[in-house]
Amino acid sequence: MSNLKEEIEELLCRVDELEEAKSYVEAAIDAIEMAEASLPHDIGAPHSGFGYDWESTLAEIEAELQTIARATEDLV
Repeated sequence: MSNLKEEIEELLCRVDELEEAKSYVEAAIDAIEMAEASLPHDIGAPHSGFGYDWESTLAEIEAELQTIARATEDLV
């Protein structure tokens, strides 16, 4: 039983880490969108986010959170 408790605690820590990362990524996406919106019309941003795909990162975080949620449904 101790091993199960440790695994659950590890998953809960991972969820906390992912939720924090998700918040930062969402804030980064919002900041990038605001910065792009404030650019003069004659200056484009062809490589949104300076080449980094934040939406993809957010999708990965959300996918892992869903995986953990599905894996732990039976435990609760």
